[in-house]
Amino acid sequence: MRILIFEPDHGGHRFTYVRHLISGLLEVPGVGPITLVCTTEATDSDEYANQIRPIEDRITVAGEVGVISGSQDEVAKQRLSALEHAIAAHPADHLYVPSADGLTQLLGMRTLIPGRGVIPRSMTSEAAMHRGSFAYPAPGLKRRLKVGLGFKAIQRSPWTHLHFVDPLGYEAAVKLSPRLADRCSVLADPVDKVAPMDKAKARRKLGIEPGGRWIGTAGVIDARKGCDRLIEAFDLSSTGDSDRLLLAGRLHEDIKALIDSRYAHLVEAGRLVAFDRYISDEELAWSLSAMDVVVTAHPAHVGLSNIALRALAANRFVLGSSFGWLGRVVPTFGMGVVCDVKNTMDFAGAIGQSLDAAEWYTRTPAGDRLLEFHSLENHIAGWTSLVRRELGLPATEVKTWAWALQGAGT
Repeated sequence: MRILIFEPDHGGHRFTYVRHLISGLLEVPGVGPITLVCTTEATDSDEYANQIRPIEDRITVAGEVGVISGSQDEVAKQRLSALEHAIAAHPADHLYVPSADGLTQLLGMRTLIPGRGVIPRSMTSEAAMHRGSFAYPAPGLKRRLKVGLGFKAIQRSPWTHLHFVDPLGYEAAVKLSPRLADRCSVLADPVDKVAPMDKAKARRKLGIEPGGRWIGTAGVIDARKGCDRLIEAFDLSSTGDSDRLLLAGRLHEDIKALIDSRYAHLVEAGRLVAFDRYISDEELAWSLSAMDVVVTAHPAHVGLSNIALRALAANRFVLGSSFGWLGRVVPTFGMGVVCDVKNTMDFAGAIGQSLDAAEWYTRTPAGDRLLEFHSLENHIAGWTSLVRRELGLPATEVKTWAWALQGAGT
């Protein structure tokens, strides 16, 4: 069975998804060849070097998509054009699109135009949506209308199966549309198993102060993730001199300028440490293990937080935003606490309280079950279930979101 994987976004942990998908497909008898279509710049990225290069000799990599930029609508249109070209240039039986936000809505709208379909009827297709705006509050009439029309387009999308990474999006979709309910599910966000590591050892590996208490976050460090609010709240908190803030990951230019202009005193005092670079999966695990509290301060994030799940795997206390997925999942599964990160003083108070609470924290049985749902094995089972059925192979068990919720008593 010929496989085509279309991934024009190599940022964040998108290529982690691709690596796991390819690794899972390579274990399925009858699958191959596998072609990955990505952008021309992706193959030169740190993400590619860490995630794809170790397995590139087992697949075909076509770095042929031009640089995609512009507004959300412009990006979606460029991706649609690139997908059409990829399907024409690389004949396949089964198509995977691991990052289909925006593209799904455009494909749905294209079904309204006779003869303008993009995906051949003979091709099975699966896509993953990481955000489900229709499941979140939409401020203003214009925004609500746009979100509503977007959901109608999602309903019309031609995917054989649609995976929602955000369970809030999935729950809203099946409630609002019986048409979608029969062909969608929650795709586990893969969380690698973490070997237990004490904080002092992790800190020594990172070359940071082994003593005191550390709070922080990891991954891309930008305002979208509330990192500007985190620095401000930490500066205003009643923490002591031995309490420190770690920002482990590439800094957005705005955050870098903010640190240089307003928070240089924290850097000079050794209370703010930033790794301004791409960090490997191993370094990410060390960074989270080094922290007493992992902060996920997304003020209005639509979607799931992989860092929060990785913190859970590292058995670390989570201080999260009360908005969206974090606001529901963190307290439901006993991962830590949430607060209104837009209220600076509340956020500052929660930092001190979380550092105190972290001393006694240990992962709950509900948290263990959530990690089992988000295991790599369950992620791969979700991606490969349809392929296995098409090839007449025995089905593998796929743990559902309903199964995960049973462990939380909901």
